[in-house]
Amino acid sequence: MEYNIDHETRIKTAVREYANTNSTLIRQKHLMNIESFEHIVNIGTSIMMNTWEINTFPGSFVKSILKNDLSAAVRSSDHINADTLCFYVTLRANLRYVE
Repeated sequence: MEYNIDHETRIKTAVREYANTNSTLIRQKHLMNIESFEHIVNIGTSIMMNTWEINTFPGSFVKSILKNDLSAAVRSSDHINADTLCFYVTLRANLRYVE
């Protein structure tokens, strides 16, 4: 599927809503820190876009989530992503396609 900025914006909104609805999957310190929370939303958006075959040229962490490779995900994660692995896996399994 071809990249479209409007589509990305809708996906990002859906990821943000999913994060707010499922906030128990994200550590409180990341929810309270705007930069951390935006990082989580951006990574979640990249995961979902690539899941739906919208190539964003993801980095090694997102690629490992897409491959369902826990060892690689842990090795390539920063401190925020390491804390948020459960959220990303749950997001990928449960977020429905965003038109």
